[in-house]
Amino acid sequence: MKTANIIRLAPGLFREAGADMHDFEIWHYEYFLDRTESLAGLLYGLRELAPFADDALAVAETMDEEEFQVFKKALTEKQPIIAYYEPIIMPRRFVMGDFIAKKFQVSLGVALLALAEFQEHAEQSSFERCHQILSILG
Repeated sequence: MKTANIIRLAPGLFREAGADMHDFEIWHYEYFLDRTESLAGLLYGLRELAPFADDALAVAETMDEEEFQVFKKALTEKQPIIAYYEPIIMPRRFVMGDFIAKKFQVSLGVALLALAEFQEHAEQSSFERCHQILSILG
């Protein structure tokens, strides 16, 4: 949920990252996936991460409870996951966010917020805006 440019996460849903998105790391998402036991729980968590996991949410919204249970079983038993469900395992923005986080030594959450800011203002002066956003990280 957005509050004055701070995206607060539901307490306990992503482990100790209950404060805001700035603290969010990939292991918080893994914790969430490991402990989610229903399709409703998956949808709730992915909505909490909007807009950072919109591709995962779009896939999850097409599932029914039976499909979720097959997905969850494959996930917990380390079986191959159907390619269609891969965005749930690693949302597209998490891939770029993880790269940015490692490059600038910041949390995944900070990288995702910077990426969203960059994408929101991409139509503006591209080089100048990009430099401003990257200076926030570094």
